[in-house]
Amino acid sequence: MLELDEGIFQQYKGISWFSKCGMASEVVFPFDVEVVKDSGSAKAELQSELWIDVRTQAQGDLTGYLAKTRMDLYGGNWNRLAKLSRERVEKEIGPDISSTLRRMELDEIRPLIVSDLVRIALHATFQKKVKGTPSFLRDLLSIYQQGLIPCGWSHPVTAWPEGRFKVF
Repeated sequence: MLELDEGIFQQYKGISWFSKCGMASEVVFPFDVEVVKDSGSAKAELQSELWIDVRTQAQGDLTGYLAKTRMDLYGGNWNRLAKLSRERVEKEIGPDISSTLRRMELDEIRPLIVSDLVRIALHATFQKKVKGTPSFLRDLLSIYQQGLIPCGWSHPVTAWPEGRFKVF
């Protein structure tokens, strides 16, 4: 039976959550990003249908890839691991995220952040067993690791996967 990747939760514990928000232009990534300069714009981007659709598309790319390449591994594990991942994120990382977002007056985006972290944990778990998984969730993690919030996407979902992250 496949178990959650412990390493991802250790990585989460080492993140200085949202410590560089507003300073995104000082961070360099191996992929193109657009910088969102203020929390109001970031919140609007985060809550946009486009960002929700892009995140859903990225998860669909991952699950579709897993179903095509390793249905035996994916089919019997995804839902169970998703539930375990959510429980661990809420228990182990949720309090830090909540307190930081509260200070930033961005409490309402917490569910979106938790959802990202659950998906990233699932990606980390499956990528250890299945090579060639899509990179969106890996890139999302690198944005969080830099103390930023991935908050949007530059192109319409109809152009997927064309586009780049918006970060705050």
